[in-house]
Amino acid sequence: MIFFPKKSLKIIFILSSFLFIPNPLFSQTIESAVTSRIENENRIVIKAVEQITLISEKGNKKVKARIDTGATQSSIDENLARQLGFDTHLGKVNVISANGSKLRPIVEITYELSGKKIKSLFTVADRSQLNFPVLIGREDLKGFLIDPVDE
Repeated sequence: MIFFPKKSLKIIFILSSFLFIPNPLFSQTIESAVTSRIENENRIVIKAVEQITLISEKGNKKVKARIDTGATQSSIDENLARQLGFDTHLGKVNVISANGSKLRPIVEITYELSGKKIKSLFTVADRSQLNFPVLIGREDLKGFLIDPVDE
């Protein structure tokens, strides 16, 4: 075992964080860091607001959607859902939001986000006063990286 004075440890710590030198102070090895980076490179980078295509029997519709990692489940405006024929409710779920708790219907929707087709359950809500008729929650965001700065 090698012993260094405290001052030398600070220098080694700083250098190792820049040069990716294996260091017992870090729990991540070079191999896991490289694996992590490769996994991230295989993900699709999306913005905080993305155009999606809602796929329905009544025709496809392109809309802008808010990408929201703070929301568990995706949500669609009730008028848009009705217009596209997403009116067969599969049940109801209790949703807790900033406005309180509310029971909302659930519909199954297939949509396309950045070239990836996704089939998901959406809650139906009155989003008429909001900027975007669709909100994409984190359950649908597997395989994506979100760039929160770029809209």
